[in-house]
Amino acid sequence: MEGKQRRIEEVEGRMNTLKMQVAEMENAFGRSETRVDETSQRLQMEREETARLQFQIDSMTTERDKLQQELDEIFQAKTNLQKQNKYLEKKYLSAVCERDEAATDCSKLNSELKEAEKRLHDFEADALSWASKYQVWQILL
Repeated sequence: MEGKQRRIEEVEGRMNTLKMQVAEMENAFGRSETRVDETSQRLQMEREETARLQFQIDSMTTERDKLQQELDEIFQAKTNLQKQNKYLEKKYLSAVCERDEAATDCSKLNSELKEAEKRLHDFEADALSWASKYQVWQILL
């Protein structure tokens, strides 16, 4: 009986030890569950933050693409304006040259007109002089 009693005490001791180990494991399991819940919440928050940041990245990428397209259009418009400006400058220079040539031609024509008017005046004076000489000759004859 004494052996059985010892055996019972040993078994009870092991059972108590096992109960304590089970209690410790349950406590550890509870702490692990709490950490899992906390980690799960943090993970969910991180996922939400990641989704928010990804949305921001997508929005910024879309905005950047729009701005790049606008910038490309502005550069194209600038290039077109520069081409137009060069064309207009050439046209302006051509018009200035034509104007200068026309002014030179007008000056020459004015000089020729004045000279022609002077010669006409001289011819008229000569004609009057010859007419009066002719009249004098007719009177004398």
